[in-house]
Amino acid sequence: MDEIKKSVEAIELKFKSILEDLEKMTRGNYAAGQRCRVESVKLEKEFKIFRKVSMVKLPRIRKSRKSKKGQK
Repeated sequence: MDEIKKSVEAIELKFKSILEDLEKMTRGNYAAGQRCRVESVKLEKEFKIFRKVSMVKLPRIRKSRKSKKGQK
């Protein structure tokens, strides 16, 4: 679970950074817009890591398809 927590924290930090720069960008700061674009690429990579870690660490919960078919 430590890997998942680290991944979530990294995603939160990048989101906060992007939100701050988006606010600056709307006021006309071109450099803030550039930072948003760069951070969005990094955020995409963090989400890939999160998906990879969560598939391994978190238990899968699946419902049987057979039980759904018989209940119609």
